[in-house]
Amino acid sequence: MKRSSAIGNACALALLALNVAIVLYGVDALPATIATHFGPDGVGYGSKDTLLLLIPPPLLVYALLYAVDFLPLRWMNLPMLTLTPQNEGRVRDTVRAMFAWIRVCVGGTFALLSFAAVQSAAGSPSPIFVAIVFSVIPLGGVLVYFLGALARIGP
Repeated sequence: MKRSSAIGNACALALLALNVAIVLYGVDALPATIATHFGPDGVGYGSKDTLLLLIPPPLLVYALLYAVDFLPLRWMNLPMLTLTPQNEGRVRDTVRAMFAWIRVCVGGTFALLSFAAVQSAAGSPSPIFVAIVFSVIPLGGVLVYFLGALARIGP
């Protein structure tokens, strides 16, 4: 599981960098004024620099999810197993790998949402539905896989 955790962390960091690159590309390529809001009252316009607000949230969420790696296992709700000194190492490795892949899913979600925002600001159809679908399905798969792995760890 340690290798899985390392690969997941590398992928999550790459997706964070992709998110920043997408936003910076949008700020560079788009006109000074872009559509920033679509609603029943019409279209709202603002500065393309508002896209820069898409950079901090993924960084904050990544940092919070990374901090979970350092919490004591007894603080986590793991009802499918009994934590013992014998299985604590395997449980910790599995939980860290699970959160690494959750960070990948979250990083991918933010990158897709940033891409959708830039597309929308450019006047192209926004793939927001694709971003939502391709966020929920992998996250569900990660949770099912790792919660199953935790359930199979014996005492």
